[in-house]
Amino acid sequence: MTRATEPGAKPVPFAVTLIGVGNMGGGMAQRLCSLGWAPAVHDLDRSKVESLMPFGALAGVDIAQAATKSIATIVCVVDAAQTRDVLFGAQGIAPQLLPGHVVLLCPTIAPQDVESIASQLALQG
Repeated sequence: MTRATEPGAKPVPFAVTLIGVGNMGGGMAQRLCSLGWAPAVHDLDRSKVESLMPFGALAGVDIAQAATKSIATIVCVVDAAQTRDVLFGAQGIAPQLLPGHVVLLCPTIAPQDVESIASQLALQG
């Protein structure tokens, strides 16, 4: 998934944001970096973010702003409560996302939680 910059130019990857860069999210970020992507990354544990910077990951100071500059946000937190907090909590990113923004959920959560979260996001476009 890339976008063309200029005729004949090497395709540039779309901007992606990863929230939660522990075992799974960190692995995803490293893989994206190895493919030439520069994902914006965020985690409550700053050392996890810093460990990805040498690979080419971007440490977004304001994760909501980073998410608005990307086409997709991958949420790699532990459970439904953390997912809701990332999206709809006091510092949640959902209100800033543009219509059509893709949100991928990677935590282990019940299908009902996915449907509920999707419905809330759909209300915002």
